[in-house]
Amino acid sequence: MCKPIRILIAEDERHARDKLKHFLHKLEDNDLQIREAEDGRQALEEALSWCPHILIVDIHMPHLSGLEVIHQLSESERPLIVFTTAYEEYALKAFEIDAVDYLLKPFSFDRFSVTVDRVMERLHFLQGLLDPNVEPTGLVTPREEPRREPYLTRISVEGPGRIKLFLSLNEVYLIKSAGNYCEFFTSEASYLRRGTLKNITSRLSSDAFLRLNRSEVVQISHIKGIEVMAHGDALVNLYNGAQLKWSRHYRAENGGLFEI
Repeated sequence: MCKPIRILIAEDERHARDKLKHFLHKLEDNDLQIREAEDGRQALEEALSWCPHILIVDIHMPHLSGLEVIHQLSESERPLIVFTTAYEEYALKAFEIDAVDYLLKPFSFDRFSVTVDRVMERLHFLQGLLDPNVEPTGLVTPREEPRREPYLTRISVEGPGRIKLFLSLNEVYLIKSAGNYCEFFTSEASYLRRGTLKNITSRLSSDAFLRLNRSEVVQISHIKGIEVMAHGDALVNLYNGAQLKWSRHYRAENGGLFEI
């Protein structure tokens, strides 16, 4: 029989703790024990006395910061750590102490689910090292994944007259929403195709293309650098000199792709 997973939520804002509990309970077939801490001192006390498997901790808290809490735990006392914060400048410090993930507020349920998957993979691995005969604990009962259509590599676009052209997506550095159409930009020209950006994006590989905002998707290999702006937004600089805005909402969804 699988033992419950002990999760400690350390967060000084009540609504943020409630959001995390709500997200955890949305996962299927949970067998969880959840405790809360309102500040760093309480988080440290709970971590030492209760020994949670997982600690979801805000970096900015009264009395002790999330980083200070972790530094006061020996390696043998440390649970699997997930940091949450509205300030991304702490990302490097978080990963230096081997945090499993770093959630930039505000984050969505889908982004949180990715974090849970990462934590569970690490937990399964550690349990296997301790006892290879122990059945791994899980938050979600394994189920057959739906069949996924292959990612697009070429796409038909409008040509002169009634001619349809077939465009290789390797040549496309930017896709923009344009009313009822999407515009595909290459180094030579741009092309139109009827349809929504949402439908197009669902057929693109997330390893190759990145959704920046409601109207733009960029090919990742064309990104030269990223500049963080105020309020969680960022500027994406392309090799061709173009600058695009990466909104905080979409950064919360897929910001884990970049350590910035």
